[in-house]
Amino acid sequence: MLAYHLTYAQTFSLMGPWVGAPALGIVVLAVITAIRSRPLVKHRGWSASWPLAVGAFGIVVAGWGLFVSLGMAQTGWSLQGGMLQLNTGSGTDQWPVGQVERVNWVTGNPSWSLVAPVSATSTGNYHAGHFRLKNGRVAWVFEEGTHSVLEITVASQIVLISSGRIHALRRQLIQDMVNTQRSHRR
Repeated sequence: MLAYHLTYAQTFSLMGPWVGAPALGIVVLAVITAIRSRPLVKHRGWSASWPLAVGAFGIVVAGWGLFVSLGMAQTGWSLQGGMLQLNTGSGTDQWPVGQVERVNWVTGNPSWSLVAPVSATSTGNYHAGHFRLKNGRVAWVFEEGTHSVLEITVASQIVLISSGRIHALRRQLIQDMVNTQRSHRR
């Protein structure tokens, strides 16, 4: 079996400070505001509910970040038992390796760049799901980090993968394609 799946630690590092820092900032702001406005609330009758509302909003943002990060965990790909499986978090799809039609590097080719998510998650260097490409086609995508991008055409569908172990996946797919062609000739 050949596979690559994100760990929980990787998902938190991919999310980076974009969710955690603002959420923490909002909670700290709410606490400071609640402490500083307490005398005003007592003497002038101001409502104490707005610092609580800001704090609740911070907790919701932090919870959302945790939810998204945990949803990203275990996304990735595997090649096992003659099947290529892709888990994008929004769904899992699999294709028989015997139906692989083409395996190409498309790194740096602008026509293969992602234009818009159809049903996907995208943040920083992480993209997973169904995306529309610049060339007008639609592809299943799992891209993590800045690895080379491998285009796999299988059963008339396009799969783009960019992750650790991508070179090993390419070698194994090509080997399986050759073995499948040999078995069909017999």
